[in-house]
Amino acid sequence: MLALLFITMGAWLSLLLDIWYVARLVSEVRPGQGLGYRASLGLAAMLAIIGYFHGCSTIFMPIHIYLLWLVPIRLLALAAIVLAGRWLARRMAKLGVPSLRGLLAKRPARETIKKVMSKRLVKAIVVLAILVIIAAGPIGVPLAFRAVDFSRANHMLSYFKEVGVGSVDIFPEVDPDQLRVTTSEIARSIAEVKKTSAASLVTSVHLGMYGGELCWIATISEPPLFGSLLLGDSNRIREVIVVPTTDATGERAEVVPLKAMCGEGLWFDRDIRVHAQDLFPSRTFTRAYLTWSPEHNGLVYVTTSYYEVPFGPLTDPMVHIWDPRTGALLGQYRPDEAPDWVVQRWDEEWLEAMGAAFGSFRWTADNELNFWNGLPYYSDRSAEPAEPQGLRYQLWPNGELVGVYLFQNKRNPSLLELVIIARRDGLYLYSLDHLALISPSEAKAVAKAGLPELPTGHYSTPLALLYRIGSDLYYHIPIFIVQDGHYYPTYFALVRATDRRLIRVDCAEVGGLREAIVMAYSLVGREVERYITVSGTLVGKHEYVEGGNTRIWLDIRLENGSVVHVLAKVELLDPEDVYLLLTKEVGDPISVLVDKDMVVIDVLE
Repeated sequence: MLALLFITMGAWLSLLLDIWYVARLVSEVRPGQGLGYRASLGLAAMLAIIGYFHGCSTIFMPIHIYLLWLVPIRLLALAAIVLAGRWLARRMAKLGVPSLRGLLAKRPARETIKKVMSKRLVKAIVVLAILVIIAAGPIGVPLAFRAVDFSRANHMLSYFKEVGVGSVDIFPEVDPDQLRVTTSEIARSIAEVKKTSAASLVTSVHLGMYGGELCWIATISEPPLFGSLLLGDSNRIREVIVVPTTDATGERAEVVPLKAMCGEGLWFDRDIRVHAQDLFPSRTFTRAYLTWSPEHNGLVYVTTSYYEVPFGPLTDPMVHIWDPRTGALLGQYRPDEAPDWVVQRWDEEWLEAMGAAFGSFRWTADNELNFWNGLPYYSDRSAEPAEPQGLRYQLWPNGELVGVYLFQNKRNPSLLELVIIARRDGLYLYSLDHLALISPSEAKAVAKAGLPELPTGHYSTPLALLYRIGSDLYYHIPIFIVQDGHYYPTYFALVRATDRRLIRVDCAEVGGLREAIVMAYSLVGREVERYITVSGTLVGKHEYVEGGNTRIWLDIRLENGSVVHVLAKVELLDPEDVYLLLTKEVGDPISVLVDKDMVVIDVLE
């Protein structure tokens, strides 16, 4: 809200009135000792500059939260300055000094001031020590702030459309050609190279749809004044850089002209979030992204927002659609009612804040919450985001962009505890602790283990997306070398979430990152295809002992009439499977899983 910039500057300048009041008190004791014109002018200039820079950081705050902090802080400042001024005037009158300089220069006065300041310093240190003990003690944080988080955790439960026990099948398979391999940082580094003016600024980078494909859309400003000031005609968007999420090198990046008066990252009310807050001053707008709207046949801005209850939960998430050329409001929706082309509808900051609070107070696998969880220790089912700002967007079947928010166990960060899935029609919560899956941070550590040291730069694993391949879950992890702010794809790794099994392919050996993904998938396919299911009718069974271990030859006639011979090694099978084989008679149906050497791995029937 642009008005907050001027309100903040006014609040800082109003301190001058307090100082003038103190100067008047002093002048009543010692005439002629007021605040001079030059001093007032200099002080006003200093306060205005401080207020301007402070105000620039407040323009994104909702008005009710802003006033909730401004009013008491301003009153405290008034009280502190007035009390200090009255004490100063009394000391000058008592000691009979003609000026403040004389008060400080007079030896008795200095000693008196030193004693008073020493006493106050001791009191301040004692109070500060008590506060530190309370904050760092067994209660962790002040209970008032804990109550705020607990209210958010409880409120979060009401938003879940489904709460249940998860399985491998809630994570879909993905077409390797559609796998996202980039982040906003990688897209920004590509946009810095592709922009048509080297002086222009990359003001924002967000996911959006363009040309029927999920892309990173980076907004580029006009060249700024003096290299950094977005003022006048510089304070607008001149073009966007479109980078497909499947392109890690920028080969398919496209420059699209877009003359827009509003955009995220511009200055003052040209920032679409500030412009939106001018119309909805009580809402918090955290993000604005461009996406293609078939309804409007062009790029539109989508903002997500919520209402922050003072010292309470974050409520009422909303989606607003804007014209980037004029800033006109085109529509507003509840997240689950927005059109299908709105790819990100749940506010990211809202979901992360509410989700983190929920995980922190989670007490049981049934998602019961406990206000005292963490005092002094957390329960076995407490959870925390698996990564900082850990909401990850993944492309799921039917082209749906889904937010996947993974949580690791708070007491054992190597294990995955639960997942929150943000879909078009609502939010879903699933417990995953029974699957014994590793966390993304653990998977990234496995992916980078054993890599050769680099003379310059460092390895980076910005993504670890969880997808299913067959019946197993794998983290899909592109590995980059980062040098001078540029990302170079180097490896692609698949890490099985159940047992840390690693498949890593060198991009240089196969011709690039896309080829490395295909190669890794083929390796997983060959691994799965080592085991063959043999089903048919048992036509022969022969038992013998070898090295003290029982062997069972099985002759199985397949449906096509051919007979296959397989060997069962009793010591490799579960007792239930051994019992099933021993009770099989010739003529019974049978189904077994065998490896490439035709040795039975599992008895299916």
